Order: sequence, then structure tokens, then C-alpha cells
Amino acid sequence: MAEWVTTRDRSEGCWEWHLRLLSDGYGQVMYEGVMWRAHRLALVLDGDDPTGSLVLHSCDNPPCVNPDHLRIGTHVDNHNDMVERGRAAWQSR
Repeated sequence: MAEWVTTRDRSEGCWEWHLRLLSDGYGQVMYEGVMWRAHRLALVLDGDDPTGSLVLHSCDNPPCVNPDHLRIGTHVDNHNDMVERGRAAWQSR
């Protein structure tokens, strides 16, 4: 586990990224010469490898970088989350 993670109490809820935010609400950061989405980098620094996969938020909060709120998934997982949470454009809001 990355040192930066062990210094935080994961029960605090969302850890919102407050630096560069993209228009879709996700954080962005340069790390070791590579531009990352902040939530993807959070999982990498926590010891996971999301290469070739999506990183999904259980909290539905795009700027959140708390590794406990993130999981590796597929496009199907992401779609199912959207439908289950009523976020599909065709669902009544």
C-alpha cells in the first residue's frame, strides 16, 4: 500500500481532488511525466493495476480519489452501475 494512503483515514468519506478538474468533473494530474486522471492514479498508488480497464466510483463523485470508493471494472459494469443508480439518459429523473 502506498504511503500516502496509509496516512489517511479511509472512513472519512470522499477525498475530493481540488487541483485541476476537467470539464467532466474528474481530476487530472501529471505524475512522473505522464498525465493521469486522478482517480486512476489513486488506484495505481494504492497497488492496483487498472491498465485496460475502467476505474469506477462507488460514490458517484467524479473528483473522489479515495481508493475505498474506487474499483476496477468493465464498460458493462459501468453501464450496469448507471442503470442501477438511475443515471441513464432514458430513465426518468
